[in-house]
Amino acid sequence: SPSVVEKVYPKDAELKQALETFMRTCQQAGQMAMSQAMMRASADPSKRRVPPAAELQESGDLDTERLVQMVEGVMAMISSKDLRAQLMDACREGQGNPEVVLMRYQREYFESTGLEQDFAVGQLRALAGRAQAAIMG
Repeated sequence: SPSVVEKVYPKDAELKQALETFMRTCQQAGQMAMSQAMMRASADPSKRRVPPAAELQESGDLDTERLVQMVEGVMAMISSKDLRAQLMDACREGQGNPEVVLMRYQREYFESTGLEQDFAVGQLRALAGRAQAAIMG
């Protein structure tokens, strides 16, 4: 612990800083892992808003039409008044903060359309990266 290090090495500022950075990093890693776990769509279909498709695409590339369908589908879901009410209910029930619940719902949506959730999120990230690269020229 930092207090023990300070007692044993009271003049070693570099060691104290390294330990503080280490502890902060460990804490953030734990929080990030917990948040990511809460964002995942449940493996139990009965705990989802929408069931997953029978077959899920886990690899390959999506064409522009499929990417547009993904984005438009999520946007339609997000803009729904019903979804906002469901988010509020989920938060009241202790299912996580609104951003975490919304990410879980998006992942459920992806799987309902036949895209494995991590694959779909990766495709969206890649799309954002390609767009940024095109802008940067």
